[in-house]
Amino acid sequence: MGKASDECPCRKALLRKSIFTAAQDGDLDHVRSFFECHKAHLHVDFADDFGYTSLHYAAQWDRVDVVAYLLQKGASVDARACGATPLHRAAFRGSAASVRLLLAYGADANLPDTSFGDLRTALHKAASEGHDDIVALLLSAQADPTARDAAGKLYADCRADDCIALCTTTTDHAMHDVADHPLPPSESSDRPDAMLSLP
Repeated sequence: MGKASDECPCRKALLRKSIFTAAQDGDLDHVRSFFECHKAHLHVDFADDFGYTSLHYAAQWDRVDVVAYLLQKGASVDARACGATPLHRAAFRGSAASVRLLLAYGADANLPDTSFGDLRTALHKAASEGHDDIVALLLSAQADPTARDAAGKLYADCRADDCIALCTTTTDHAMHDVADHPLPPSESSDRPDAMLSLP
């Protein structure tokens, strides 16, 4: 009897890597071995200690074959024991193919992520990371452009805030560069009329 369990495919799979690592790596054969082993009795929505399912990991890392397999096995497209759905993770990461597939399976694009208290939707997350292709996908799937996060911001505000932060950082670096490396004085600096003729 002990020998039979040693030969169980899910036991061998478990010794190699966890279901979550397999999903993140896109190792479809390994993922299958967990869910198709009759001895394991592993539910497709089995979650890790943080509340993330295999679908969260596969979607975040755009492992489309694994995402498709899990959805076909009946994985909850809006699983969010952790506060975030697989769509939140995929939108944040920029995993466009997974976003498309999750939406095709009926993922709710308007659920807020409660894991960090910011209550951002997938649209907020995609916009804040500059994933314009995913913003377009979400909007075409009826994501609510008027949804506000915990700070009262729209998805468009998230994009603007990131641009402002980038511009501020770039300006700060430029000012430090000028202060640290001033331009050498030129002969024309003493003659305003010569400065006017500079190209």
